[in-house]
Amino acid sequence: MNINNTSDFLEIYKELEIILRKKYGIHESESIRQLFYKKQELKKFNTNLNFLADVRNLYSHFQIKRLNKYMNVKDSVFSTINSIKQIISKEERVFDNCIKLNHLFYANIDDNVYKKIKIMNDKDINSIPILNDGVVIGLFKEDTLLELLQKDNEIMLDEGISFREIEKYLKIDSKVNIYVDPNYPIADLYNRYYDSFISGNPISYIFITESGDSDGKLMGIITQYRISTYNIWGVSWKN
Repeated sequence: MNINNTSDFLEIYKELEIILRKKYGIHESESIRQLFYKKQELKKFNTNLNFLADVRNLYSHFQIKRLNKYMNVKDSVFSTINSIKQIISKEERVFDNCIKLNHLFYANIDDNVYKKIKIMNDKDINSIPILNDGVVIGLFKEDTLLELLQKDNEIMLDEGISFREIEKYLKIDSKVNIYVDPNYPIADLYNRYYDSFISGNPISYIFITESGDSDGKLMGIITQYRISTYNIWGVSWKN
């Protein structure tokens, strides 16, 4: 005997729909299908989500009683919905996936420039954040050194020079470097990076600060490479 489970399917699909509408602010009058194409983190499930929506429409808009004896939803469909629900409901924070301060190579404002450059060369690092009392005040990059060498009349590049003496050259471009608080959702950050990449100005550095602002103390960073290679579906990086 075929036990019909269409009502169970419709109920669990409704739960998935509610999660999607709440997470992405989609009104009841709007179709959630638009999300399957717009949201980068949902594209992985595009085929499954469209299939589920088609099945839901079939059961919702036709006479279910007439279908009862002929159709039944497979267990694998329920498993798929539950997996997607669990993944979408899970909101990983940026702090869970950043390079935390105690694992980060950085410099303090009064540190010696040449000593840091040597370590950067040895470790093949092309940029580091510069901190003053725990707050990011600049970035020191390979380009910074080239700029300084071109301005050798303005500043003496001797072996005792500190980052404080070259502070005005440690620029942070607000167009490609952003600040977020530790609880910022990693999926939202991935979307911001994806949008910035499409626009031609990809985010370079994400600074995670206590306040989420530029004057907050640094807790960790996410680099462009790190966010661009992040597996949004639950595989975190290791520090």
